[in-house]
Amino acid sequence: MTNANKTKDTWDWEIKPQVSWFSFNIAHIVNNRELIVSFTRRDLQSTNNQTVLGNIWTVLLPLFTTLVYLIVFGNIIKLSTNGSPPLLFYLTGNMLWTYFADCLFGCMFSFKTNAHILEKVYFPRILLPLSSILTHSFRLGINFIFFIGVLIYYHQTGESSVHIKATLFFTPILLVSIALYALAWGLLVFVITAKYKDFENLVHFALRLYMFITPVFYPVSIVSKEFAWAFWLNPLTAIFESFRACYTGGVFLTKELSISLLFIFVFYGISLTLFKKAEIKVMDVL
Repeated sequence: MTNANKTKDTWDWEIKPQVSWFSFNIAHIVNNRELIVSFTRRDLQSTNNQTVLGNIWTVLLPLFTTLVYLIVFGNIIKLSTNGSPPLLFYLTGNMLWTYFADCLFGCMFSFKTNAHILEKVYFPRILLPLSSILTHSFRLGINFIFFIGVLIYYHQTGESSVHIKATLFFTPILLVSIALYALAWGLLVFVITAKYKDFENLVHFALRLYMFITPVFYPVSIVSKEFAWAFWLNPLTAIFESFRACYTGGVFLTKELSISLLFIFVFYGISLTLFKKAEIKVMDVL
């Protein structure tokens, strides 16, 4: 037996990367939950540093955007809102879209902005995009409280098109689905942009186009039947429409929503699998 074979036979530990396709360990995430909270708290504090209004900006910025939608699409272009109060309609679309876009870019850039930490200590890398999701979920929570306030106002003033239904309690399912969809895209885009930096510019451009095929400031009902099927291929379409159905008396659990949720969970599984497979290589090029 050679010396090399003797040395190999006497090894007690062998350290090697896990590159299997399905090497998921939820226990690692659970055991590091305090680290996720720490990252989230840091991001929230860094956002509000040296600001006068602090978390109030979380409500003001979406409100300003909603007012712009109200003026442009409601008063100038005069797009239909299916009888829903325009302010409530545009507030819903803007709130959901902002949450999706912020989560996507937050996950996409979470590794680059924390590259200095990744070089010094090891922890499950998936914790960074998860903490980004929590950060934007906290901001969404503030906007959601404002949304509920506006909804109650319209309901109390006797607005006939506003109905507070029990399905409103199922909206967290829709919000979680948006977060998973954004996380899936964020992980997938990060894997690609880690090697091809130019892809970032394409993502910014594509997201702007994506907004126009998502019912952010218009209902799907105004889309001609000839092209409506293409809009329903977008998973966010059913989510946005179902969210609005919670307070307009429409149907919440539709066939389109079921298909969209199923697609999101499958897409998330595929994206997470690809990320775990390429994790080691892409972290080396940050």
